[in-house]
Amino acid sequence: MGNRYLERVRNSLEPRKDTLAQEAGPGLSLLVGAFGITVLAGTPYSIFEEVFKKSDASAAGGCGGGGCGG
Repeated sequence: MGNRYLERVRNSLEPRKDTLAQEAGPGLSLLVGAFGITVLAGTPYSIFEEVFKKSDASAAGGCGGGGCGG
């Protein structure tokens, strides 16, 4: 059910994706939620894509396959 809903959201946003990606506001957050952070590439907000990529890469190196903690 969740996958079908997400697909409907993506389909409804697709025609306006480029326009929404250029604007700040709730539409931008919705785009990132629906399509992922890579939707910001080539926009004024592309710095966030780079920051999250770096953050994700450094976090991945911190814990082994079983996770962290003890």
